[in-house]
Amino acid sequence: MNNINICMICDDNYVLPTRVAICSMAKNRKARSHINFYVLGDGLSTYSILSLTNMNRFMGVRVNVMDKSDLLKTYENINQSRHVTPAALLKFFLPQIFYNYDKILYLDSDIIVQDDLSELYNTDISDKYAVGIKDTLCVVNRQYMDNVGINNEFYFNSGVMLLNLKKMRDDNITEKLIKYRLEVPQHFMDQDAFNAIIGSNVRFVSWKYNFLNYYMTVLDTRQLSSFFGYDFNKPFWKIYDSAIILHLGGKEKPWNQDMGYLSVIWHKYYKLLSHSKSGLRLFYKTISHKGEVFFWFKGIKIACFKP
Repeated sequence: MNNINICMICDDNYVLPTRVAICSMAKNRKARSHINFYVLGDGLSTYSILSLTNMNRFMGVRVNVMDKSDLLKTYENINQSRHVTPAALLKFFLPQIFYNYDKILYLDSDIIVQDDLSELYNTDISDKYAVGIKDTLCVVNRQYMDNVGINNEFYFNSGVMLLNLKKMRDDNITEKLIKYRLEVPQHFMDQDAFNAIIGSNVRFVSWKYNFLNYYMTVLDTRQLSSFFGYDFNKPFWKIYDSAIILHLGGKEKPWNQDMGYLSVIWHKYYKLLSHSKSGLRLFYKTISHKGEVFFWFKGIKIACFKP
């Protein structure tokens, strides 16, 4: 039996995509792969926690929910210009949260996994801080990297990382990540810190393990082929189908708007989830830790009432 330990982060607004992502991994795992999911919650409601732990009904996976909102109190008002919330900063604390693990696979919630993750999880990282996948920022906006003090040849996206927790603990990486994040003005919530602190000691693997849909809007097929060392001169749907992890990293999300073929892929797993015994309802409500009441229909927020 191949055990895979995966960590994800979500708040009440991201429960549905988190569950759909877990469903995609459960569906596409190999028969001998057992996945332990650890969902770090930021103020999750009781309903949200139950909807996640109900995922245990999928054979071969186990979902554990851990409330870690107390770790974020210092960062509630932290400045950044993107749509990512401070909950992403929980990634800094993974070496301490999982003190009994030597490694863990971190995944963002806005993903679809289309194949087994055993090969990625078993990548040798004994001499590296992490396994990552190159991000196009290092060719699209090299000046930005220089401005925030990242001098590495490549930049990686922090939405998919196999982390060497033991090495990070040994070298006090958590403290260094926090220090950088608090002292250096930057655009991203956690990603620049990871690149600045551990980016020079990362093992890069295939683009297929973290393909962001917006890559196809910032580079043409010739540039993508050169950057990733793969022939991208083919129909876009074949590229999406070839990705093991599809990452929907922009503001547009398939659970609240039409994204064409990407919506088709996402709804394939949403439908599997809704037809399972995992308890997903077409209409439901959630309550955030701030007392906000959200009403949802088929995963789309249709109303919000604030106290």
